[in-house]
Amino acid sequence: MLDAAIELDPGFARAHELKALIYWGTTGERISGAEARPIIFESASAALALDPSLVVARLLALAADPDDAGGWARLVNVTDEAYSSSPNNYNVARIQCDHYLVTGYLREALECGERLIELEPLSTLGYFRMGLAESALGRPDDAYASFARAIELGGVLYSWDRAVIDLFRGDYAAAVTSLEGEPYYGWSAEDVQVLIDNVLTPGGDPAFLDAWISEKRADAKDWLEEYGLYHWYLLTGDMDAYWRQIDRRYEVEPSDWNDADWLIRIGIAFPQSGFVRHPRFLAFARERGIVELWESRGAPDICSKDSGDWVCE
Repeated sequence: MLDAAIELDPGFARAHELKALIYWGTTGERISGAEARPIIFESASAALALDPSLVVARLLALAADPDDAGGWARLVNVTDEAYSSSPNNYNVARIQCDHYLVTGYLREALECGERLIELEPLSTLGYFRMGLAESALGRPDDAYASFARAIELGGVLYSWDRAVIDLFRGDYAAAVTSLEGEPYYGWSAEDVQVLIDNVLTPGGDPAFLDAWISEKRADAKDWLEEYGLYHWYLLTGDMDAYWRQIDRRYEVEPSDWNDADWLIRIGIAFPQSGFVRHPRFLAFARERGIVELWESRGAPDICSKDSGDWVCE
């Protein structure tokens, strides 16, 4: 319907902006980031060409710019500007939540998740993003409750996130129970039990996990299922392997801004894994312009700079 409206009136700037917003809002659910990105960029750019004052379109054009692989300082600043001009725009708030989490501003990410729920009280995405921020801040009980509320509202995919907390706690029976039924992110209750028995229990074999992931990856239906496999490296604390998968994605597609950044968000969301303490995280933050953001905006919640270089923990 929106494409038909644009065809009837191609000079209607806000229609192009709305199209970009709609695709952003469904990225990761109905369409992958690699597929959505060129559509978002083209639509947002078309809106800006017609009306350069559209702040939301400017945010989306910058976020989806295929030539921009390290503009987080500019990106977060433009996100904040977009929020100032459109404080009641749900999709702008969602973008802001994700940007704060990736760049380590966890308290602001939590406030952003709360704002999503204020805007849409039955928002599964709002409760999910609250849960990620709460988990990242070391509040697993609160995160568990937020994920549970998201599931209650119909966000069955978030059963995985709740199960991760159970697995980190060592409550393996609860993790298996929460994943009974349809598999989420490629995880089934049966798979979880196999990995508990062969990897997580004392005496488990890390080589078993590598072989299992290689086998499952060949059958993954989409990037969510593939990435779901790598999350097991968080549970085992094998950050070298987890970072290899992140780097592999950026080598294959350096500008793949959504899919690979998902692994960054999840790594930050589960600090038990030691993700940000790995030296590759700080190097990544430099490469992507995140350190530049910290220098200009102030220290995030995950890193500090008392003297000398940044320290992340």
